Amino acid sequence: MQRRSQVTSEQSGSRGGSPSRQVVAMPRLLRQRVRMWSAFLDRDVSDVVREAVTEYLDRLERGRAEQGLPPFPIPSDGEDTVGR
Repeated sequence: MQRRSQVTSEQSGSRGGSPSRQVVAMPRLLRQRVRMWSAFLDRDVSDVVREAVTEYLDRLERGRAEQGLPPFPIPSDGEDTVGR
């Protein structure tokens, strides 16, 4: 069984612009890769993760569009979808 690490990331909150914390579970090797690339690129880990996740989700949306599927609904700024 592979252990999973938890990484805490900060993201800008939609209300008042204050950062919020979110914990994401990552396998140890993935966490090491993210840290290595962050150091190589001389960027913050949260920036690398944010860019990678955004690219991945954008790719999923393009794939859905190519298959003729509707896009996922995007929550409005004030809507909190965590825990639903």
